[in-house]
Amino acid sequence: MTFPFYPPPAFCFSFSLDGSSVDGSFQEVSGLKVEWTTDPVKEGGQNGFVHQLPLRTQFSNLILKRGVVRRASPLASWLTTAFEGNFMAQKVQRKTAVVMLLDSTSRPLVQWTIDGAWPVSWAYSTMNASESNLLIETIEISCSRFKRQTFLYGDETDAA
Repeated sequence: MTFPFYPPPAFCFSFSLDGSSVDGSFQEVSGLKVEWTTDPVKEGGQNGFVHQLPLRTQFSNLILKRGVVRRASPLASWLTTAFEGNFMAQKVQRKTAVVMLLDSTSRPLVQWTIDGAWPVSWAYSTMNASESNLLIETIEISCSRFKRQTFLYGDETDAA
């Protein structure tokens, strides 16, 4: 008996750094993207098109958004150390980040392991006395590469 394929919803996910859970939940994770950079080569005598030769893969920055966490935070400590650091005296500490897409029972469906993660920017949303919005922090993390892993359970077949 073949079951139809239903794509999982993307609203249940988790994020961790170096194997430990990060304080506070993120409302949004984006930037899981890899693409080839190319070198355009014009072939002599061929004016109809330009060849695109692959050079290397390029990974986008991971962007995390969440409401500001007020308590002491390992993530905020890492960010503070990175942005207050003197690069001549201390290198930015790279970490391994993991983003997991979860099902409704919190079982992992897909996992992206991000190697060589380091913070690129840390920004806060606008504070406006005439609105009642939450203060959102946006964290941008650079990565060297990521690997995708899928999880299968007895009631599923491998689709990827």
